[in-house]
Amino acid sequence: MQRVIQHPKREKASIGDPPRGIIRAPRYREVSGTKFLVAAIIASSLALLIVCNGGCRKDSNPVTVPPVVTDTVGPYGTGSLSFDAAGGGGHFAATGKYKPTDQFANDSISEGAGGFVRDTSLFQRRIHGLFAGYLHRLAGGSLFERVIMISVRGDSGGISGGNYSFAVSNVAQSGRAAYVYFFFSNPDSLAFYDLYVPKSGALTISSFDTSARRAQGAFSGTLWGPFPDTLKLIQVTNGQFDISYVTAYFNP
Repeated sequence: MQRVIQHPKREKASIGDPPRGIIRAPRYREVSGTKFLVAAIIASSLALLIVCNGGCRKDSNPVTVPPVVTDTVGPYGTGSLSFDAAGGGGHFAATGKYKPTDQFANDSISEGAGGFVRDTSLFQRRIHGLFAGYLHRLAGGSLFERVIMISVRGDSGGISGGNYSFAVSNVAQSGRAAYVYFFFSNPDSLAFYDLYVPKSGALTISSFDTSARRAQGAFSGTLWGPFPDTLKLIQVTNGQFDISYVTAYFNP
């Protein structure tokens, strides 16, 4: 199954609306270890996210070639992101350079955190930045994968220090808001991946240094499954992030 990416008019990036029903994707109980099959599994998870959100459009000023940046930051940012997820997903801790999800198939073991700060849109939500982290492990025919994406909408002036409430079910908000997407591999799921979005919570940016291009802060809250799976709850605690970000949009 291939990841679906559309490239219509040069508008701001978006990937659709919140999920409205149950999404079914091919079920894979085991992974052979070949890049082809891993790519198919990852593509199925991303297809779930894209279908749930209704398509994909590029940024209004896309960067086709990653900008020249220092090796310490990379083209997608670097840093650390961690939290505890009780009820699903378990402990999450990622350190290193981030890479987009469509590059995971080339790895057997990798992790990273990063993001961008840019006035754009993602998942059809107006945002001013994205902080993300991932874990990817492939061993003994089993896939262990965790991905969290937190996009932030600031005030009219963009991102600054302070609190950003989680947008319930990622419904578009005016003013400060944080949109959260957390998905992880689950061999017992019909879609192979479980997807969670916010019920309540907040992200706090404690330090935002535009000169150093570095953001630090904390987050916590309750996530639930997309409608109608709202009885599935995850409690997120001890969330911490320290991200050296880039200024060019990329598809996470």
